[in-house]
Amino acid sequence: MAQIKKDTSLRKSILQAAITGKLKIDNGELRNEETGKELLDRIIEERNAKEKMSHGLDFANAKSGKKKTKKETALAGSNPCDNIPEDEIPFEVPESWCWCRLGDLVPFGQCENAEPDEIEDEAWILDLEDIEKDSGRILQFKTKKEVDSKSTKHIFKKGYVLYSKLRPYLNKCVIAPKDGYCTSEILPLDFGNFINNRYAQTFLMSPYFVDYTDSLSFGVKMPRLGTEDGKKALVPLPPLEEQEEIVKKVEELLSVCKFPSI
Repeated sequence: MAQIKKDTSLRKSILQAAITGKLKIDNGELRNEETGKELLDRIIEERNAKEKMSHGLDFANAKSGKKKTKKETALAGSNPCDNIPEDEIPFEVPESWCWCRLGDLVPFGQCENAEPDEIEDEAWILDLEDIEKDSGRILQFKTKKEVDSKSTKHIFKKGYVLYSKLRPYLNKCVIAPKDGYCTSEILPLDFGNFINNRYAQTFLMSPYFVDYTDSLSFGVKMPRLGTEDGKKALVPLPPLEEQEEIVKKVEELLSVCKFPSI
């Protein structure tokens, strides 16, 4: 297949097509008939189970993996996607998808911190300058000993999506290849078992989300996205299996266009 000349607008178009359901994917090969709305039910159920566990309450059903019946789900409360006004929906998505808010999928803004004296000298420290804008690529790896860091850091684990809330127009977002610590301007996001972390990264780096954050950022010299605005961001949620197929297609297209895979 011929290589296409590198063009950042083309890259943006690929990411936008991915989150709007416009990438050509053979849905006939998808085995799971679960919808995005049903997936969101499972995500909310898992979060509620974790909250019960943290408070020492009964979580036998969650631990057993038993799914709630439709009646139990109704009693637990309506699906968050049912409460989104139609005039807020920015674009149409496939029928099997649903709209939700970023705060429904991940505890946006909630971070576990570590003080400098709690971090080992050989631990990885990620700063904003270590992330390349627009590419989803880490430029360099540094240890605490090398940077002699004196500030409080956020803790992250391998697989977390690391999103820069400072100057969001720079579009700095990577997936952690290993455990480490980052500046407080980077938010570690754990999307759990029901969201493909590369689909999450694709969404966070899409023109739609970048425009959203840029319009709401506050601060003149150091604009950043506020926590509440981040939580309220609308997210198009495909079924999990379709998320995985979307990610494969995105990586294929970026490779053809000579862009780094995200």
